[in-house]
Amino acid sequence: MKVEFSRAALAQREAFRHLTAIAWMFADVRHRWVVVDPDAVRDSAWLDQEGPHRARALCEQARREASASPSRDLVVEPIGRDARFEDGVWMVPADIAERVLRKPLDIVVENARCDGTFLKLIVLRTGGRRLERRLGPDALERLRSSWTNPLGDGDRLEVHHGGGSTTATQVDLLASAEPPVARRIFVFVDSDRSGPGDSLGGTAHLVEETCLRLREEHGEALRLSFKVLQKREVENYLPREALEAHRRRSIGDWDQLSNEEKDYTDIKKMFGDKLWTTMRDHPQHCHERALRQRAGDRGHELDEIVDEIVSLMV
Repeated sequence: MKVEFSRAALAQREAFRHLTAIAWMFADVRHRWVVVDPDAVRDSAWLDQEGPHRARALCEQARREASASPSRDLVVEPIGRDARFEDGVWMVPADIAERVLRKPLDIVVENARCDGTFLKLIVLRTGGRRLERRLGPDALERLRSSWTNPLGDGDRLEVHHGGGSTTATQVDLLASAEPPVARRIFVFVDSDRSGPGDSLGGTAHLVEETCLRLREEHGEALRLSFKVLQKREVENYLPREALEAHRRRSIGDWDQLSNEEKDYTDIKKMFGDKLWTTMRDHPQHCHERALRQRAGDRGHELDEIVDEIVSLMV
């Protein structure tokens, strides 16, 4: 998120340790520091207690981040004030702001083991260059090394198992979790369509209804984005080489399908329900070029997913 420190927070001694903790999140590129007046930061009581070396580094960073017309998501205010949402910006006391900003982006999927593995693949492979532009090479490398399982890295993003029909309930619970401040949620579900233009499956339909309702109830105060896949399910996005590696023999039955049938056939019925193990154990068959080719349209749909996640994550 894009975060500004108010002058009042910069002057309140009780807020200092929270400002320092948040400033380290800026250093790790977990959030962006919005600085309207770098001199106010330089002359602040907060910076006085940081020590000369750290103060110099923060002053330099404040000058780099200075902007005359900033776009902000959250303003850190003195402890004791109420959190509130005004004119599209959250105004949050420093202690609560630190809690909120430490919280990773919540990602809800139907099946964390399969969908979480697929999401990890496309974010780190097809989205690698986008992530590097937003995070920088060092932060990207930390994300790659810490994102070791389908549940996310636990720091920047956390993947929640929806459990099929209860996925919509998970979204509802996350949207109402405490503190109800600056919630960021991305929802990712299979369409379960049997063909192009067909109606969504029951889970996808319920998730879509829930997300639209929550958007209406919370407005801009809740940053909620959801994606229903165009193809039937994540397995329909796996390249031919990955399916062949999973079966360990010819996949002539898949080769006989038309392109449309490859998009909407229940692949799990053809290959079994443990295709996620191939994504995990044979990532060489799910490289960026193969993923984009199988997704079609040069992987535009995959880029949309990555862009949504990156925009919510930082």
